[in-house]
Amino acid sequence: MRVRKTIILFAMFLSAFSSAECLKDGQDVTFTGTVSRETFPGPPNYESIDDGDTPETYWILTINTPQCITAESMESGALYELAKSTTRFQLAFEDSSIYKTQKSLVENSAVVEGELFAGHSGHYHTKALISVKSITPVAQ
Repeated sequence: MRVRKTIILFAMFLSAFSSAECLKDGQDVTFTGTVSRETFPGPPNYESIDDGDTPETYWILTINTPQCITAESMESGALYELAKSTTRFQLAFEDSSIYKTQKSLVENSAVVEGELFAGHSGHYHTKALISVKSITPVAQ
């Protein structure tokens, strides 16, 4: 019985430790990476532009260092691993004019500051997204 309790406590410790290393849904982040423009199939089926789905174009930030990301389940509140090792984040802008005013950032390096959030709809094409607070070119 004592060995079993020790194993359970050790497993709980490891679980908490590994979650502590991951970024969490809702956490503020600052990443430097390359911005790209990608088009994905949208409504009605989110499967194929060739078969009639509406094209949806978004900016993706690709970083060099893979990140582990956790989120809380909407149903149970339990913490789960959203992404074990991701380098791609769809960028979400409150002001869509950014796509025009900052278009020179596409295919270039940028510093993005914002809040992580879990992708939970057909319009989200990476496991985690960044609600962008600021995006600036990397000084060359």
